[in-house]
Amino acid sequence: MAQSRMTLKELKTMIASMISSAVIADSSFVASREGISQLINKVMAEIVIDGSFVDKLPELDGDYYEFGDYLEEWFTGLVPAKAFNNFETSGNPEDTLKPYRPTFDETVYSERLEKQTFATTVDNDLYQVAFTNATDYGNLVNLVIKRLYDSLSVWKYQTKKSILGKFANMAHNPAIAYTTNSTICKVGHIYSQSSKYYITNKNWTAAVNNSLATLAAQSNPYVFEVTLKTFTTAAVPVDSTTSDQFIKVIKAACEEAQFVSEATSLSGSTIGAEEGLTLYILKGVMPVVEVESLSAAFDSSKLAIPAKIVIIDDFGGEENNNLYALLVDNRGIKLHTNYQAVREQENAQGDYWTYFLHYQATGYISNHTFVKAIYSA
Repeated sequence: MAQSRMTLKELKTMIASMISSAVIADSSFVASREGISQLINKVMAEIVIDGSFVDKLPELDGDYYEFGDYLEEWFTGLVPAKAFNNFETSGNPEDTLKPYRPTFDETVYSERLEKQTFATTVDNDLYQVAFTNATDYGNLVNLVIKRLYDSLSVWKYQTKKSILGKFANMAHNPAIAYTTNSTICKVGHIYSQSSKYYITNKNWTAAVNNSLATLAAQSNPYVFEVTLKTFTTAAVPVDSTTSDQFIKVIKAACEEAQFVSEATSLSGSTIGAEEGLTLYILKGVMPVVEVESLSAAFDSSKLAIPAKIVIIDDFGGEENNNLYALLVDNRGIKLHTNYQAVREQENAQGDYWTYFLHYQATGYISNHTFVKAIYSA
């Protein structure tokens, strides 16, 4: 007699019941025994799924600096043009003998970050009882040691993101508040007073009893007002309108970054981004831009962003202040390694080896390269 055909509904119900009561991923599992011999039923295979713990910002790796304690960044600006004079009818011939020394920006420094140590222990005679062959045991030992380097990669990745966030935070407020008759201005800084921004092209030797606005209005001033361009606000793209606006902001910034400019770096003086730009952008933004703007364009090349785009999951906490994108000169931010070494420590009585991975680095942010931080508010 033919059996009745199972319906799809019955099949789904049966499988759902079987899976719900099955032992799957159960840490409280107790090994069973074979019914006749009472031998313990054996593990058919050991499985480990290794993760991809990599530093997703390799372009921010700097040079290896083994010696020294600080990074020192210095800069000197352009030499002013002077009208030609052969001193036949006017001027002082002695001017040819006096020095015309360059003006140097105030130097800035970056010091080493705290030294980090990652440690893991491999026991000589412990894990073997969990395996039936040397190959599987060796895989476990290799993975335990590999996690040292995985942990370092994750640490470096998070450190780099935090440096990006710090760069954006500095770009959001790069100016030093100027107080009349108190602040001694130095070349290499942006100063603010009465909601306006100024740059000086000469180092002061003492404070003066004049506002920056007054000094900028004098004839042949060495203080001049600028429009701050190190950050801007733009709505996070959510539709075609906001996506188009975001692309306009980025394309305009990329265009400006190609030239020598003022007020587009932390110091005010900016060299052109001749080696390219990178746009670091919070995850979730580009899918909207690509769908709402780029895919709908008749000629998507017209909307293409002229910078390398790198997606990251956070800016080390600065995203909580509404930062969602950061455009930088590729030379302007690095994590320089100062020291990296693995040391082994044997404990003969305990019968184990401990591996220590030591690492130290210096975070670097340039005072003179282009930066544009984009905040939503």
